[in-house]
Amino acid sequence: MFTNIDSKHKLLLLIFVIGLVTIISSYYISGILLTIISSIFILFFLYITKNIWAPVHSKNKIRMASLTIIWLVASILLFDNKISSMITSSLLNPLFDNLLKNIPILKNIRVTDGLSSSIILIFVLFGIAIINYFMRDKSVMGEHPTSLNNEFPQKEYKDTLPSFCNVLNNNINKIDIETNWSSEYFTPLNAEVEIITGNKKERKVTDLLKAIQSDKKSQVFLILGDPGSGKSVALRKLCSEMIKEVQKTGRIPIYINLKDWITETPWSDKNPPTQKDLLFFIKNSLKSELDVFGCEFIDENFDDMFKDGRLFIILDSFDEIPSLLDENEKSWLVDHLSDLIYKTLAGTHVSRGILASRIFRKPTQKFQTNTTLEIRPFNEIQIKLALEKSISIDKKQISKIFKERPELISIARNPFTTSLISMYVKDNKNKLPTKQSDLYQSYINKRLFSANDRMKKYNLSSEDVINCASEIALIMFKTPSYGLGAPINELIKEIPNYDVRNVTNILEFIRLGRIGGIDNDSFSFSHRRFNEYLVATKLLEDKKLVNLESIPNDSRWRDALVMYCEIADTDSARNIAFYCWSEIKKLSNIKYGITNNQYIKSIHCLRFIRDAFRTRKDCLSDFIQPLTDIIFDQINNNKNIVSQKIIIESIGILDESNIDNIVHKALKINHTWVQDEAFKACRNLQQISKKLAYETTNYIYSISDFDFLKRNNEIIFSLSLSDAFKQVKKIITWRKKIIQLNIIALIISFILQPIITIITISAILLKSIFTTLLSNTKKTNRLIKIAKIELLLLIIIFINSKDLSTYEYFYTLPENQNITLFYNITAGLTSLMLIPYFDMYMIFKSIQIKFKGKEKIKILKEIISLIKLPILTMLFISLFLFLVLKFIDKETLKYIFSFIYPVIISITLSLFIISFSYIRYNEFKKLKNITIGNYIDRDLISDYLSEMSTSWGRNKLTNKLLVHKTILTGKWHNNNFPEDPGQEYISTLARIEEHSLNLN
Repeated sequence: MFTNIDSKHKLLLLIFVIGLVTIISSYYISGILLTIISSIFILFFLYITKNIWAPVHSKNKIRMASLTIIWLVASILLFDNKISSMITSSLLNPLFDNLLKNIPILKNIRVTDGLSSSIILIFVLFGIAIINYFMRDKSVMGEHPTSLNNEFPQKEYKDTLPSFCNVLNNNINKIDIETNWSSEYFTPLNAEVEIITGNKKERKVTDLLKAIQSDKKSQVFLILGDPGSGKSVALRKLCSEMIKEVQKTGRIPIYINLKDWITETPWSDKNPPTQKDLLFFIKNSLKSELDVFGCEFIDENFDDMFKDGRLFIILDSFDEIPSLLDENEKSWLVDHLSDLIYKTLAGTHVSRGILASRIFRKPTQKFQTNTTLEIRPFNEIQIKLALEKSISIDKKQISKIFKERPELISIARNPFTTSLISMYVKDNKNKLPTKQSDLYQSYINKRLFSANDRMKKYNLSSEDVINCASEIALIMFKTPSYGLGAPINELIKEIPNYDVRNVTNILEFIRLGRIGGIDNDSFSFSHRRFNEYLVATKLLEDKKLVNLESIPNDSRWRDALVMYCEIADTDSARNIAFYCWSEIKKLSNIKYGITNNQYIKSIHCLRFIRDAFRTRKDCLSDFIQPLTDIIFDQINNNKNIVSQKIIIESIGILDESNIDNIVHKALKINHTWVQDEAFKACRNLQQISKKLAYETTNYIYSISDFDFLKRNNEIIFSLSLSDAFKQVKKIITWRKKIIQLNIIALIISFILQPIITIITISAILLKSIFTTLLSNTKKTNRLIKIAKIELLLLIIIFINSKDLSTYEYFYTLPENQNITLFYNITAGLTSLMLIPYFDMYMIFKSIQIKFKGKEKIKILKEIISLIKLPILTMLFISLFLFLVLKFIDKETLKYIFSFIYPVIISITLSLFIISFSYIRYNEFKKLKNITIGNYIDRDLISDYLSEMSTSWGRNKLTNKLLVHKTILTGKWHNNNFPEDPGQEYISTLARIEEHSLNLN
C-alpha cells in the first residue's frame, strides 16, 4: 500500500502519527487545555507547509478531509466518555458475546471503553487508508508536481494541447500500421520483465506496462530485450496509453526511434555528439511525422516543455543508432551516448523517460538508471499459448513442434518468430518449415503475391523486388552511416539498375519496410531479421562477401551468416563448419579456467555451429566425434561453471546417446544455473537411460516445495515433450499431489491440536535455523527436507497419543463416545495424509542407486545421518511432553503453554537475533569498505569473497557487482573460477563473468 508513496509524503505521515500520539499523551498527562493547544499548533504547522505536502491537485482536498475526519473521531472518542460507553455496551459487547460464546477460552472476554475507542479508531484509519489507496495516482507517467497554469498560463497552449495529442496518437497508429508485418493479433505488453532497483537486485515477473505504472519514483527506465521480443510495439502501445492521460498528468509522451539518427559528419572522440544534437534530432524527428499545426506547436513550445519536464520521452532502438552498429560494447561512443541520453532524459528533477535497447550493445553504466526492465524470452508454456491463439495452427501441429521439432522452439522465443511460424503453417497447407529461413521466404513470397496488381502497375516482377530489396539490405550492412535505414535518394544512386523508388513503395505496401525519417524519404525494413535474411540471399550470389572472421568477432554479420548456412549449398556450409571446428578444437590446448582471446573465439564459434547447423547436422559429420569428446571433457574437467553452462547450451547438435551421458554428468554439478540448462537440453530426447531418468527426478526434487508448486505447470509441460520422460512425469505429478495432501493434513492437525502443532513447528524451525546458521547455509536444502520429515512425523505421534493430547484441556466438551471415535478416525486419516511419501521414496531411491554403485560405507553413513537427527529430536520432544502432560495438572499446563513456553521461545529467538545481527553487522561493515567501480580485478574479488564469513555477505557483494554492471578484469586466483557448490552467489558471479567476457 505504501510502496508508491514518495519520501515527502512518508515524512508527512510520520509527522501526523507523531502529532496524534502527542495529542493523546497531552490529554492523559495534562488534560484538555494542553491537548487543545497541541492540536492547534500541529494543524497550524500542517497548514502553513501545505504547499510542500500537497501540490495543487483535487485529490489532496479529499486526503486533507481524511485527516480531518481522523482528528475529529479521535477527539470525540478521547473527550466524550458517554459516547465510548454507549458504543461499548450497546454494540461491541453483544457482538462479541455472539461470536465468542462457543469458544470456552474466549467467552469471558469483555470490551472496555478504552478498547472500544481503539477499535473504532482503527476502523476509521483502515477505511480512510482504503479510500486513499483507491484514489492513488494510477497514471503511467505520474502527475506533474506543478500546475499547468503556473508554467503555461497562455490560453492558446491549453486549447491546442488536446489537438496536438490527437496528432501524436494518429502518428503512433500510422507507424503501427506501416510496421505491422503480422496480420495476427498479439499483445506484447504481456511480456515478462525482470527489475533491478537501486542498490539491490530485486527480480520479479510482471507486466511491462504495470511495472512502469507502479513505479513513480524512477525518473528514467531502461528496457532491454532481444530482437523480436516486442519492445517497439510495446513502447508504442505504452505511448498511446500515456496520451490518454495528458490532461490528467500534465506530461506529453513522445515516441522517437533512434535508428533514424543519421548524421552528416561522422562522430569521433574529437567531435562527439552533444545534447544539442540529440534534442535537434528529437525535435526534427517529431516534426517529420506531424502536420503543419503539430509542427507549429513543437516550434513554439518544445524548448519550454523540455525545460519544465513536461515531456515523457521514449527513445527506442539505442543499439540500432547507425553510428553504433559497427562499434563493440566497449566503444567510447557507446559509453558517451549512454551518458548523453541519460542526462537528456533526466534533464530536470521532474523529467521522466524511457530508453530501449537489445541486450547486445546496450547502454553502459553511464546510463545511471535505477530501474532496468528486461523482457524475458518466451518459455515453452508461453510459446504454446501464443501458438494456440493462432487460428491457423491446430493442437496436433503444436504437439508435433514440441515433440519432433525442438529446433523450431529455440527460434520461437519471441512474438516475432512465433507469429512467423503460425503464418507459415497457414500459408503452406499445415506444413512445418524445414529451417528458419523458410519462414522469411514464405512470408515475402506470400506478401508479394498479394501485391501482384501493384507490381504490374510499376512493371515489376517478384524477382525484381526481391533482388532490389537484397541490394538495399546489403548496402545498409556495408555502409556504417546508414544503419538499418537509408535515404532513398542515396539508394537510387547506389543501385542505378533498379527502380528503387517503386520497389520501396511496394515493400512499404506489403509491410516489409517503412518510408519515413526526418526528411520523410528514408527507407528501413520493418524488422532487422528481414534485413538479415535478404543479406543472406545476397551472399548466395557472391560468396566472396562471406567473411568468416566475423563469426567470432562481429555480431552484425554473424546473424546473417546463420541464415546463410541454412540456405547455402553443402560445400559452402561445410567450409564454414570446418572453419568453426578449427577454432573450437583449440579448446583442448587451453588450460582449464583460462579465458583468453582464443577461448572466447572458440566459444563464439561453438555457439555459431549450434545456431547455424541445428537443421544441417550432416555438415558436421566429419568432426562430430572429436567435437563430442571436447564437449564431454569440458563438462567433466573444467570446473568453471560459465564454461560448463555455455558448453551444455550446444549439446543439441550431438547424437542422442552422447547427449544422455553429458546431461547425466551435468545434472550432478551442484549449481542450479548449470542444472537448469542441462534439463532444457535433454527434454526432447526420444530415449533416456535409467540413470538419466533418476538424475532428472533428483534435479526436480532439489527444487523447494514452494518453487515446485509455483513452477509445476512449466515442469510438467517440459516433461511431456517426449514419451521418454513419461515415467519421470508420473513420479513428479505424484510429488505435487503428496505436497498438497501434506498441507491439507497440516491444517487438520492444527484444528485437532493447535497448541501441540504450534509447539512442534516452532521447535523444528528453531532447530533448523540454528543448524543452518552453524552450517553457513551450505546444506540448507537438505536441512529443510530433514526438518520437514521431523515435523510431519512428530505431529503424527502427537495427534494419535492420548497421553500427549491437549484436546481435553482446550476443548471442554462433555464426554461423548461418538466424539472420541470421530476424533480417533480423523487423527488416523490425518496421520496417513501427513506421511512424506515422496521424500521417503527419494531417500529409498538414493540408497538403492548408491548400493548398486558399491558405495556401501558411504551410504550407511548417510543413512545414519538422515535418521539420527529426526529420531533424537522426536525422542527428546516426545519425552519432554510426555512428562509434562502426565504429571502436571491442568492449571499448571495452561500456565506453561501461555507463559513459560513463550518466554523460552522469546529468549531463544532474542539470542539468535542478537547473534545473527552481530554477524550481519560485521559483514555489512566489510561490504561498506569495498569500493565498486566500473571495472574490478578478478583476483581482488576472490580476496573479497574469502573475507566474507557468510554466504549472505557473498550474495550481497555479487549482487552489488551485478547492479553496478561491473566488468571483471585480470585473472582469477590460480586461474580458477571460485568454487562453492550450490551457493547462489556463485551463479550470480558466473553471470557477471559471462557478461564481462561478452558471452551473454
